[in-house]
Amino acid sequence: MSRLPNIKIKLPSGSPDEYICDLEQAIEYFDFKQGVFTIEGQSIQSYEELFKIASQDKYKNKEYLVIEWLQVIGGG
Repeated sequence: MSRLPNIKIKLPSGSPDEYICDLEQAIEYFDFKQGVFTIEGQSIQSYEELFKIASQDKYKNKEYLVIEWLQVIGGG
Protein backbone atom coordinates (compact mmCIF):
# COMPACT_ATOMS: atom_id res chain seq x y z
CA MET A 1 0.00 0.00 0.00
CA SER A 2 1.30 3.44 -0.83
CA ARG A 3 1.89 6.03 1.86
CA LEU A 4 -1.04 8.28 2.64
CA PRO A 5 -0.51 12.04 2.42
CA ASN A 6 0.17 14.17 5.47
CA ILE A 7 -2.52 16.60 6.50
CA LYS A 8 -2.05 20.36 6.25
CA ILE A 9 -4.82 22.08 8.21
CA LYS A 10 -5.56 25.68 7.25
CA LEU A 11 -6.78 27.24 10.48
CA PRO A 12 -9.49 29.91 10.88
CA SER A 13 -8.64 33.61 10.77
CA GLY A 14 -6.80 34.84 13.85
CA SER A 15 -4.87 31.59 14.26
CA PRO A 16 -1.45 30.65 12.93
CA ASP A 17 -1.78 30.01 9.20
CA GLU A 18 -1.59 26.24 9.22
CA TYR A 19 -0.75 23.09 11.12
CA ILE A 20 0.83 19.96 9.62
CA CYS A 21 0.43 16.41 10.94
CA ASP A 22 0.26 12.89 9.59
CA LEU A 23 -3.11 11.30 8.96
CA GLU A 24 -3.01 9.16 12.08
CA GLN A 25 -2.36 12.22 14.28
CA ALA A 26 -5.24 14.11 12.72
CA ILE A 27 -7.76 12.21 14.84
CA GLU A 28 -6.32 14.03 17.89
CA TYR A 29 -6.73 17.49 16.34
CA PHE A 30 -10.05 17.30 14.52
CA ASP A 31 -13.24 17.92 16.41
CA PHE A 32 -15.85 17.87 13.71
CA LYS A 33 -18.33 19.59 16.05
CA GLN A 34 -16.13 22.72 16.20
CA GLY A 35 -16.57 23.79 12.60
CA VAL A 36 -16.77 22.80 8.99
CA PHE A 37 -13.84 20.99 7.40
CA THR A 38 -13.37 20.88 3.64
CA ILE A 39 -11.00 19.25 1.16
CA GLU A 40 -11.04 20.87 -2.28
CA GLY A 41 -14.52 22.22 -1.56
CA GLN A 42 -15.86 18.86 -0.34
CA SER A 43 -17.20 18.91 3.22
CA ILE A 44 -16.06 16.16 5.58
CA GLN A 45 -18.00 15.22 8.70
CA SER A 46 -15.81 12.59 10.38
CA TYR A 47 -12.32 11.15 10.65
CA GLU A 48 -13.56 8.11 8.72
CA GLU A 49 -14.55 10.36 5.78
CA LEU A 50 -11.16 12.08 5.96
CA PHE A 51 -9.37 8.71 5.84
CA LYS A 52 -11.53 7.51 2.94
CA ILE A 53 -10.76 10.65 0.92
CA ALA A 54 -7.04 10.56 1.74
CA SER A 55 -6.93 6.95 0.54
CA GLN A 56 -8.19 7.81 -2.95
CA ASP A 57 -5.80 7.21 -5.86
CA LYS A 58 -5.79 10.88 -6.86
CA TYR A 59 -4.13 11.79 -3.54
CA LYS A 60 -1.64 8.91 -3.25
CA ASN A 61 1.32 10.87 -4.69
CA LYS A 62 0.61 14.12 -2.85
CA GLU A 63 2.82 15.12 0.03
CA TYR A 64 -0.02 17.03 1.73
CA LEU A 65 -3.77 16.99 1.70
CA VAL A 66 -4.93 20.53 2.49
CA ILE A 67 -7.95 20.77 4.76
CA GLU A 68 -9.64 24.07 5.48
CA TRP A 69 -11.24 24.58 8.86
CA LEU A 70 -14.08 27.08 8.90
CA GLN A 71 -15.18 27.84 12.43
CA VAL A 72 -18.87 28.00 13.11
CA ILE A 73 -19.82 30.85 15.42
CA GLY A 74 -23.23 30.72 17.01
CA GLY A 75 -25.23 33.64 18.16
CA GLY A 76 -28.30 35.61 17.51
